[in-house]
Amino acid sequence: MLSSLIKSQTRFMLFFPRIPEMLQFAVSLQKKWPNLKFVTVSSKDSERLKKVQQFREERASAILTTTILERGVTFHKVAVIVIDADSEEFSKTALIQIAGRAGRFKDAADDLVHFFYQYYDQKIKSACCQIKQINQQAVNK
Repeated sequence: MLSSLIKSQTRFMLFFPRIPEMLQFAVSLQKKWPNLKFVTVSSKDSERLKKVQQFREERASAILTTTILERGVTFHKVAVIVIDADSEEFSKTALIQIAGRAGRFKDAADDLVHFFYQYYDQKIKSACCQIKQINQQAVNK
């Protein structure tokens, strides 16, 4: 999945339930794709606003984050990936809000959203159903 996004130069957001996992993944990501420009953002990051601006200005191709960016930010043409979507840190509402970071522009209404999980639980199922309903309403407008 990441390989195809990176190869196609698609910008993406990776959401993690916890900061340690995000930071550990960042190390692996840097090793595998040393030329990929990305930032990590969390509530404990004093430079988070600066890093979000780097992503907004497309000076970074990816942003690894926690739920701190689940709402209140809009980026053009961005894929959204949620890691451990079945984690208790992600509520149904949070998953819906996170998915809402993608497809916010008419010319990018089909931005990708992927939930990765160990167990497909009721929370994920319900979030996916509601996301589909919201998207259908947007198409019908």
